[in-house]
Amino acid sequence: MKSNQDGPEGSAKMRNSVVLRFVGQAVDPTIISEVLELVPSETRVRGADAPQHAGRKWPTGLWSLDSPLPESSPLSDHVRHFAQLLQTKQDALARLTATRGWRPDLVCGVFGEDPSKTAVILDAPLLEELGRLGVSLYISFYNQ
Repeated sequence: MKSNQDGPEGSAKMRNSVVLRFVGQAVDPTIISEVLELVPSETRVRGADAPQHAGRKWPTGLWSLDSPLPESSPLSDHVRHFAQLLQTKQDALARLTATRGWRPDLVCGVFGEDPSKTAVILDAPLLEELGRLGVSLYISFYNQ
């Protein structure tokens, strides 16, 4: 994993946020917590009241876990953290996929002063590992 701390990704003006999540109509957060033996940062049960939206119900289930790394850490470090975590949970992850069809994804937010001039580096071995684990990667760039 290469990250240039002096370059755009390591800039003090950038923030990175990464969340491991399972989302879908049939997703049951309790099952994911039990199988992965992890405590999520947030859960939602499909059909439960959405407190931020009066009168609305959550259309999908959600299980998510925030990266414990500081937002100043390079995006690659956040992604590597989750790849290493999921490597230790490969059997459990395979059970969730085989029996439930649930696949995780990483939702990444890159926050900077000028997203059009922002670059992130995720090397081939890390991307290969995510693919082997069946993890999709979503990266969004935001003007802070």
